[in-house]
Amino acid sequence: MKPAGKVAVLAAGLLFGGVGAAVAEGWDAGGGSSWGALLAAARAEGPIVGAMCPLFSDAIVHAFKVDTGIDVVLLPGSITDQLARYRMELKSGRVATDFHLGGVSDVELARAGYLEDISANLLLPDVADGHKWQGGAIDYVDNTKKFMPLAGEYVSTRPVVNTGIVPAESLKKWGDLLKPEFDGKIAVYDPTIPGAGQAAGAYLSKLFGEDFVVNLISKQHVGISRDSQQLADWVSRGLYPIVLGIDSTYIDSINQNGFTAVKSLTLEDGPGSLVGGCGVLDIPKNAPHLHGALVFANWYLSQRGQSVLVEASHYPTFRLDVSHDAVRPYFMAEPGQHYLDQYTEDWYFSEGRVARDSLANKLRPFIGD
Repeated sequence: MKPAGKVAVLAAGLLFGGVGAAVAEGWDAGGGSSWGALLAAARAEGPIVGAMCPLFSDAIVHAFKVDTGIDVVLLPGSITDQLARYRMELKSGRVATDFHLGGVSDVELARAGYLEDISANLLLPDVADGHKWQGGAIDYVDNTKKFMPLAGEYVSTRPVVNTGIVPAESLKKWGDLLKPEFDGKIAVYDPTIPGAGQAAGAYLSKLFGEDFVVNLISKQHVGISRDSQQLADWVSRGLYPIVLGIDSTYIDSINQNGFTAVKSLTLEDGPGSLVGGCGVLDIPKNAPHLHGALVFANWYLSQRGQSVLVEASHYPTFRLDVSHDAVRPYFMAEPGQHYLDQYTEDWYFSEGRVARDSLANKLRPFIGD
């Protein structure tokens, strides 16, 4: 577990003047001839193919086109479907996707040698300047600090609750989920597959042991879904007023649709964990439009790219020169709290792997394949 750390010091970005969304003009200043050659080659290649979270994909695609003149064709389907297709492409050698904005599980692809070294291809001074980043450098999920830049983290793996049906005072601790009054009122993103549900299961296993999660799933008649939007609809309409394993990024759209009673609750015995959502970038080693993918990497990690991401997603970035005016309070770490960081290679392949694999085996009799 770690203190508020990275997320808590996000306010330090305001020391750079509280810069708002950067204008497109000059975002790639200082790139020099190497950058010019890369950009020209990327434009000659044509559109690139990307996989990313629908939450912010439209904003990213539009801004990238405005700034570079390069189109992005998005993979269809849910985040889970995109990830399955992406992995199949890389492992089969028939790669059609040029970049992926996903989560921590892609670190398996990094270890297996499928990913391009992004760190060696960051040509813009704006991106490479460590003074622009918390900690003095770009953070990475992978220990080699080459393949999976982590541009920001926020607090997640907390229950999302329709407080108009389930009052917040009735859910103070994680153990309260086992109360008879919540039988049939809880839904969970499938914790046996990669994603927010798996992160929630691993987090609860870390806190209370696997039996707690098994008892919750098996005894409380929990609804299971592999669709985050479905979970958002369920909690909004009260079909399941308590949802676990839905990323906090969905709360904003839920509230904007008029369901203002839906909230993310911080419980007394476990404040949540730090995650990077689907904002971790990686590029296949044999991407068909590699130049375009590398241009995207430089743009995405620039002040301009991160400003677009923050405005669209409402979660924070580690860049110190990007305003956090659009960041929602429920994403921010609270002073004095200790959070488990689930977006590191060490966690993913040690305690995280044990919790995921062992827990999945125990839950399959109740969930299925």
